[in-house]
Amino acid sequence: MDEPTTIIKAVTTAEIVALTEVSCGLELRACLAVLPFWDKRSSGAFRTAFPPLRDVDEVPSVVARLAPNLISTLARLDCDGVTLVAYTDDPFVIAEHPLIELLAGLMERLADAGYGTKDAAIVADDAWCGYFEQAGERDLAELDAARAAIPAELHHRPAPERLPARDAELAEHVDLALLDRFVDDGECDAFGVVRRCAPPDPIDLLEDLLARDPDTVGPLSLARLLSTMLTEGDVDRTVLQIAFGRAVADASWQVTLATRQRAAEAGVQPFEIRREDMESGRMPADELRRARMLVGDTPTIPDPDRLHRGALLLGRAVVHCGLPERSWAMCALAWVRWAVGIASAADTLVREAARIDPANSLAPVYAAVLHSTYPAWIFDRRPPQNRKGRRAAARAARRDALVGALGRLGE
Repeated sequence: MDEPTTIIKAVTTAEIVALTEVSCGLELRACLAVLPFWDKRSSGAFRTAFPPLRDVDEVPSVVARLAPNLISTLARLDCDGVTLVAYTDDPFVIAEHPLIELLAGLMERLADAGYGTKDAAIVADDAWCGYFEQAGERDLAELDAARAAIPAELHHRPAPERLPARDAELAEHVDLALLDRFVDDGECDAFGVVRRCAPPDPIDLLEDLLARDPDTVGPLSLARLLSTMLTEGDVDRTVLQIAFGRAVADASWQVTLATRQRAAEAGVQPFEIRREDMESGRMPADELRRARMLVGDTPTIPDPDRLHRGALLLGRAVVHCGLPERSWAMCALAWVRWAVGIASAADTLVREAARIDPANSLAPVYAAVLHSTYPAWIFDRRPPQNRKGRRAAARAARRDALVGALGRLGE
């Protein structure tokens, strides 16, 4: 499309702060929210955390740490301006002066790098203020009213940063069902008898669960899901299916099977084959394609709705499993969190997975990837271009050039 379906014109600082919040779609506490601009338009926001600031003397070191990462991110977004909103849990009277200095320091560094600041504000626990308006402490009700005025379709669903509450009874049933699968290769029937049965098809199972309300998925389904994620290839297939659909999952699984076959013929472990291919530069094309998708190096953009539902489903499975095997599902959830831009929460989760099960060979690999890279689609935030406006600008430029040329001829 050439135009976004909905355009919001934010004029006041309160409106711009509200637009920043709904564009970010994340919990904004003790962080800097950044709304990038391409000329006068924007299409999304991101955040970066900073430590509590209660003294202006602490500001220079925080600016020195935040500014390089912020400028690097803006460079990847290829934008030309920003709005900055600093959030704190402290009362306004404590936060005002340090955060004013923080915004001033960051804006100076951004200006040196060529980025203009459209607007800036502070949002404390009990009040807020605009940086440029110099109106002092203002009521948070202004921001509530500005948020309420933004159409519902622009309110991004909050990304699932936290695990859901744990139901002890549900968790017990999930663990028992998993043990039935691990010990007896079976499932418990309605009469309490464990009967041997074939494992579920992982791709069909995941598609079925993604189509359901995650809060209604019962213990047997959660155990089946967890039982399909016990190897590197299982997790790779799972996250790619959540992000890109079953066809990509099918292709990923074929790559895994081929890698396992080559490893068996060579008498080594599959990850040794993969490492050898990477180090030699002879990685097969299908394996390279999958690897690039896993590190976010792809022009294909994941389905945000599938990512959201996948995160909720995996979160429910992880929190209701007490066995160390849950570490594989934790890796999958970490990847999904990373895919929606919650890198800090992803990093914490994958490192916890490595602690729970040191034998999990995937956890350190995912930890390295998720800690050091960002998916390309996170930076695909440029608003749709207005072709009509571009054509009008081109006609005006040609007209001005023609007028100038005729003027020179008449001299």
